[in-house]
Amino acid sequence: MDTATQMSEKTIREQLQEIDLRKKDLELREHLFNMKWGVLENEVRKLAVERQEFKAWRESEETRLRAMEEELAGMSGGDGQSIICGTLFFCGIHNDENSLKRRYRDLLKIYHPDNPDGDNDTIQEINREYDRLHDKICG
Repeated sequence: MDTATQMSEKTIREQLQEIDLRKKDLELREHLFNMKWGVLENEVRKLAVERQEFKAWRESEETRLRAMEEELAGMSGGDGQSIICGTLFFCGIHNDENSLKRRYRDLLKIYHPDNPDGDNDTIQEINREYDRLHDKICG
């Protein structure tokens, strides 16, 4: 064989090896792409499920909120004013008689009927809630 033929065979072999390397690289890239694609498809499915769950939760919360608003609207007095809920005045008081008494005295100063903005109904509700909590704490 002459040197020209040997050179062309060598370049052909080198080109075939390079083609094989590129083919393997392409197969590896395709495999990695398919793996990434599978992960993305799985995550999109999860997002769709979570979206449906969130939508159902939001609708149930909206329904619950409307029911609470209707209940509060139904609790209005004859003059159209809402009845005060005593538990709101004593939020944060847990098993501490001194804190309960201190809060009660402060509320009396604010809502006493002798004050310009005082309200008899509010004081009665505060007294009921104070008695309930006092009995609960003191036994």
